[in-house]
Amino acid sequence: MSSVRSSVQTRVCAQYLLLVGMSLTANACFIAPGDAQDRSSAGEPSAVGTTSQELVGWNIGFNWDSSMGTMVLKPKATHLCVLTKIAGQFAGLGESVHLTTDNTNWILEGQSQQGGVSASAMCFQRDAFTAAVNGSVNVVRTEFQASINDYSDTGRCFFGAKQETAAGNAFTFLEGFSGRLSLGVEDAYVNQSASLDSTSWFAVAACRPSMAWARAFRVGDAVHPALFMAPHGTVGDAVDIPEYRASNNGTVEMAPYDKAFCGFTAFGGQFNGGGESVRIYAATGPDNVRRWMLAASSASGSGTFASARCFARDQQ
Repeated sequence: MSSVRSSVQTRVCAQYLLLVGMSLTANACFIAPGDAQDRSSAGEPSAVGTTSQELVGWNIGFNWDSSMGTMVLKPKATHLCVLTKIAGQFAGLGESVHLTTDNTNWILEGQSQQGGVSASAMCFQRDAFTAAVNGSVNVVRTEFQASINDYSDTGRCFFGAKQETAAGNAFTFLEGFSGRLSLGVEDAYVNQSASLDSTSWFAVAACRPSMAWARAFRVGDAVHPALFMAPHGTVGDAVDIPEYRASNNGTVEMAPYDKAFCGFTAFGGQFNGGGESVRIYAATGPDNVRRWMLAASSASGSGTFASARCFARDQQ
């Protein structure tokens, strides 16, 4: 499985991440034909209240920390919610962040035995998405879980079994993590299918018991693979529009804010305290266009990384 994962990472970004003796080189990148963007810095994220704050009509954001218990977000019948930040020290199964649903609502929950664990989520109106066939109908798939139950005291880590999610006409994104993120090779990641005939999957790589959650979303009776968006609005499938990638205090511009939503497709590295985080937020660039941004922060200098895709609102 490690060879499969390596080939996927290489195809997505040639400068994706360099692991040499557990050190990480700073990087933020997105590669697509004729539409490459690379930014080392960007504006701060828009303020989002401790509970929530309406941003522009079609979405609403929530911030959570481990002192808050379970936070109720929006009704799952009317909204799609995605994880947009994880931060803090992840030392083992005592630390978790989990965006999920109950019978009625989206909820954001977790725990921490170390302190400093926090998260953010963004909820989008489901009726804001369109498709060519039955565009008023969209499907949020049941949550999926991938896990590793093994210990390693020899420095050898484990690549967990692939957990299949949905066909390539749906976008698979990460919803949470529980376990240790303290070595550069510990992470959770998605392999997005670009075909109706193959299935997306996700997995965990870790040296201690860990688990991750993911969900898939599609719009209408999709007769083509899910469409993703590049920084200047170009759309295409998962091959045409690769993942965005940020690491080691890097920030990268993603899709226009009002034309897509973005979700994590990988995160990992060394989350050793409150200064370590990966996040998705909105900011206005020098061209006065408001875009989604992907940032990876590491106050300790040890290194964090994340990848994301941006699912186009118009799936026609």
